[in-house]
Amino acid sequence: MSIRKLVPCFICSLLAARTGYAEVGDFPQSLPGAEAASSLPDTTTDSGSERSGEATGVAVLLEPGLGLVPDYDGSRDYELAPLWRVRAANFYHPSTFVEVNGASLRSNLLPHEHLRLGPSATYVPARRNVQDDRVDALGDSRDGVLLGGVLGYELIVPQLGMLGAEVDARYDVAGEIGGLVTLRGTYAVPLAGGLCVLVLVPELTYASADYMNELYSVDEAASERSGLPRYEAGAGFKDVSVTAALNISLSERLQLEGVGRYGRLLGEAADSPLVADVGDENQFVSGLLIGYRL
Repeated sequence: MSIRKLVPCFICSLLAARTGYAEVGDFPQSLPGAEAASSLPDTTTDSGSERSGEATGVAVLLEPGLGLVPDYDGSRDYELAPLWRVRAANFYHPSTFVEVNGASLRSNLLPHEHLRLGPSATYVPARRNVQDDRVDALGDSRDGVLLGGVLGYELIVPQLGMLGAEVDARYDVAGEIGGLVTLRGTYAVPLAGGLCVLVLVPELTYASADYMNELYSVDEAASERSGLPRYEAGAGFKDVSVTAALNISLSERLQLEGVGRYGRLLGEAADSPLVADVGDENQFVSGLLIGYRL
């Protein structure tokens, strides 16, 4: 199994459409993990094209799954939600790819051995119909489409694995809910002779004032409806997280992927009544996906 075919497979990514959480709730739209697996060299096949840097045809991966996610960013209530990922890679260079992972899109269009550069996007769904009555009484938040780009660097270290770092910045195209900047690291290592790939992805996300206000503030009218105290959130670091993914090759075309993410809300996000009073600053996501390579 090629790590260069596995690592970018997964981010934020389950990495989520609220800040990276899916439409079903507020879970990380792209648990970053499998994507990193795609960046490691092939350890089970004699892939001369990868060593020479030549593309031999587009590779497509379809990966549906099921996960347990918080029903909004900062919630203490969890629900089952569908997970899915579609990835196309190896367009004109082995490192190039476009991936839609839940409510997020990531890509690399730069044909380079180490540098990564491409557009990114995140759909942030409106918060609605959550389990907590007080949060539900706040009313729906606005949704948005954040567009931006990813700039990164990857390095494969023999006997160690793949190391990577990137900056992912995106902003609401409608100019209503602001934007996010995520600093992301990646470590991926093949196990069991390349039949498995373990991926670890730490992330730190900064949110603009408009984004924080939309997701974590409580105005006077909302306070009267919900009983939660008034609160105004400002710009700052929103959360820190680490995602772990284990990708297991079942056959030439099938793969099984287990993912888990722990995130901790920070600063004014953690102090919001949606989190401090009725939620939880500690956020967990877990899921299982089955992939099929066309």
